[in-house]
Amino acid sequence: MSAVLLSLVYASELAADYRAQSLQSIQEAAQQHVRERHRTGGRVDTLVATIDPRLRMRACSKPLETFEANEGRGKARTVGVRCNGSHPWKLYVPVTVRELRPVVVAARPIERGATLTREALRIEERDVTRLHVAYISELASAIGKVVTRPVAAAAPILIGQLQAERVIRRGQQVSLLAQGPGVAVRMSGVALNDAALNERIQVRNSASERIVEGRVKSSDTVEIDL
Repeated sequence: MSAVLLSLVYASELAADYRAQSLQSIQEAAQQHVRERHRTGGRVDTLVATIDPRLRMRACSKPLETFEANEGRGKARTVGVRCNGSHPWKLYVPVTVRELRPVVVAARPIERGATLTREALRIEERDVTRLHVAYISELASAIGKVVTRPVAAAAPILIGQLQAERVIRRGQQVSLLAQGPGVAVRMSGVALNDAALNERIQVRNSASERIVEGRVKSSDTVEIDL
């Protein structure tokens, strides 16, 4: 065999030995890793960063392995892809994650102190990785609640923005109900602050002028202990 032919054979074997790993296979491994870790009730979209086409990783003799290169469930993730074959290597791949879930949002601008109604709300699919505080996914969890600050149209309704509806208002005439074993006494009073059902409230007894504290039982009744 001539020297030229031997050189060609050697070059062919060397090229085969340095066969490159498909960049697409590396991207797909990173994408699958994120999807498996985000198996939630929402729809997960992933965008894997483009790997520099000039990068040539030796083809792995074993299935690719993946690992979490940064912890947490934020929008920006980094997934490690490695080969533990005869020629080991490791590569870090940035992945952008969107987790889409139903979120209750304002159908129109809502003023501070307003009680939420069905007409004021709607449900939209939103990327919840961008919501750093608790969001609401069901209309029933928001309707009837009071917003503690203004909400812009299309803005998510957040748990921290809500409080239970005030069923008793400051200055309102209420009935004081004092109950004990075998006895129940009713008196009239004036509420000294706003309160929702089952919240504590201060009331001034109309007869004695004493200030007592009780728990709201209805829109006009406060129960106190004897």
